[in-house]
Amino acid sequence: FINHEYIQKLRLASTLHDIGKVGIPDEILLKPGRLAEKERKIMQQHAVIGSRCLREIRDRLENDGFLAMAYNIAIGHHEHWDGNGYPYGVSGVEIPFEARVVAIADVYDALRSQRVYKDSMSHEQASLIIRQGSGTQFDPELVGVFERCSEEFKAQSQHASQEPEICLLERIREC
Repeated sequence: FINHEYIQKLRLASTLHDIGKVGIPDEILLKPGRLAEKERKIMQQHAVIGSRCLREIRDRLENDGFLAMAYNIAIGHHEHWDGNGYPYGVSGVEIPFEARVVAIADVYDALRSQRVYKDSMSHEQASLIIRQGSGTQFDPELVGVFERCSEEFKAQSQHASQEPEICLLERIREC
């Protein structure tokens, strides 16, 4: 099912994965340092806020699959393969495929990017963290694909020429 149309749809839909952060107070979004437990719980609500917005838009418009995909990504990109993610503790293949792909790309991007609360990591450090999350945080099959194209992730993150999730999808399609 991974064809050119699917990849293009995911390219656009994945840009909305954190749309729910518009509902999170700036003092939490921009806080330097670690979030307190209460703040972390508020931050985790971005997945629910974003998915609700996308669901309402989807329900009002003719659905071409794009908004359904964006919804799946928004609600599922922080779920973990072992069920220890959020917002609902969904696990394994119950997590929409597109959300599992974006989860890896999102974590890679977050680790490689400097934020107000942290420095950026090297490609090697970020790749190690993703490998260590195989079977717990991430779909182990997708981590295997990530490992096969991790050098492309590195090159793309340095040049911002292509989204990392697209690299992953291209490799999955080849398999």
